[in-house]
Amino acid sequence: MKIPDCNKTEGDLFVNTDINNISADKAVENQPEVEVNKEANKEIESIINFTFNDLRDAGVHFGHKLERTNRKMMPYIFEQKDGMYIINLGKTIPLFKNALAAIRKHVANSRNGRVLFVGTQHQSRKAVKDAAKQCAQYSISEKWPGGLLTNWKTVSQSIKRMKDTEKKLEDGFYNSYKKHEQVKIQKKHDKQAKLFEGIRDMSDLPSLIIITSHNETNAIKEAKKLNIPIVLLLDTDGDPQGIDFPVPGNDDSIISVDLFCTLCSRAGLLGIHDEQEVLKRKEEAKKKKEEEKQTEKIEKTTEEIKNG
Repeated sequence: MKIPDCNKTEGDLFVNTDINNISADKAVENQPEVEVNKEANKEIESIINFTFNDLRDAGVHFGHKLERTNRKMMPYIFEQKDGMYIINLGKTIPLFKNALAAIRKHVANSRNGRVLFVGTQHQSRKAVKDAAKQCAQYSISEKWPGGLLTNWKTVSQSIKRMKDTEKKLEDGFYNSYKKHEQVKIQKKHDKQAKLFEGIRDMSDLPSLIIITSHNETNAIKEAKKLNIPIVLLLDTDGDPQGIDFPVPGNDDSIISVDLFCTLCSRAGLLGIHDEQEVLKRKEEAKKKKEEEKQTEKIEKTTEEIKNG
C-alpha cells in the first residue's frame, strides 16, 4: 500500500505546525547550554537529517484501523484510507526533530545526562538494544522491571547482588554447593542478567526516556510520576496527553521502529560529540590561561633583573 494520493501533493502534508510549546529546552531547562559550532560540523550534523520520503518509505505514516484510534490523536491524522488512518508526516517531522534535539542535549550533559531506551515488544527489542549500545546509553528490551524508576534504590541493589553472584560464579565460589543448588543459583542469575542487561552499568536514574510504544504503560507511568521527560513513538491508538516529546508514527512496523531508534541513537552520538567539543574548548582555555600566567611571570622576572 502506498501513501494515498487523493489529489494531494507531498507539500500538502507539510502543514504549519505550532511547536512553540514543545521545546527541547523545556526538558533540559536546568541543564547548561551546549555550545555547538554548526558551521564547522555540517558533516556531523547531517547524521540526524531525515526527509519526508525517509519516513514514508519506512511506513511511519501507517496508523491503525478506525475503531482502534484514540480520538486524542486526531490532530496528527492526515486522512483515512481503506478503513485505517494515515498519520500526517508533516506534523511528525517537526516534532521528531524537536525530540532529537532534546536527546542530543541530554546526552551532552556529562553531569547527569543519562538516556534510557525502552522497547519490550518483539518488533522493537533488537532496535532498542542496538540503538542504546551505539550511543553508549541504556536500554530495557525484556520485561519492564517494576519500580525501575520509582524504586530505583531497590532495583540498583538487585543489580549489585546480581554482579556479586556473577563474580562468585566465575570464581567457583559455589562449586562446593550441591548440584541442584548450583543450578538454582545459575538460573536465577541468568534470569536477572537478561532482565538487567541494558542497565547493569546505569549509576542513577535517567534524565530522559525514549519509548517505542504507548503499550509500555508501566515505563510511561513511572517516568511521569518522577517528571522524567519522555520521547514516545506514538501510533494512532496511543494517548499524547502528558508526553513531553510525542513522535506520531507507526509503532508496529520493525522498519518504522528501527528508523526511530536509529535517529534517536544518532542524536545521542551528536550529544557525545558536543560534550567532547565543550571539554576540548575548556581544556584549551585552561592551557591558554596557564601559558599567559607563565609568560607574565617570565616578563616580571626579566623586568626585576633589569632593574637590578
